[in-house]
Amino acid sequence: MSTSIPPSSSSPGNTVTRPARKQRRRDVPPRPPNSFILYRRAKHAQLVAEHKRRGGPALSNNQISQSAGAQWRAEAREVREHYMKLAEEEKRRHALQFPGYKYQPRK
Repeated sequence: MSTSIPPSSSSPGNTVTRPARKQRRRDVPPRPPNSFILYRRAKHAQLVAEHKRRGGPALSNNQISQSAGAQWRAEAREVREHYMKLAEEEKRRHALQFPGYKYQPRK
């Protein structure tokens, strides 16, 4: 009776590569977060904990964003306005920290 050994996941024929990510330039300040980014940041831990409690596999950031986006669209106007006010505060704080900042998208 022979026992077959499955190929190693590190064998050359099985590697899947993805394009390398570009490093963010350290001399360029980050953009101020918008209302949805602040909402997603606040909901991230809650979504992960809720999913873990249900016994599901770990969520990817893409899945977390999709779930947060669905919740964001279903939120009451008051909740969305709260995060819009927080975003305005962050924008003011950002303007003080980085005077003269102007968003310049990469071409």
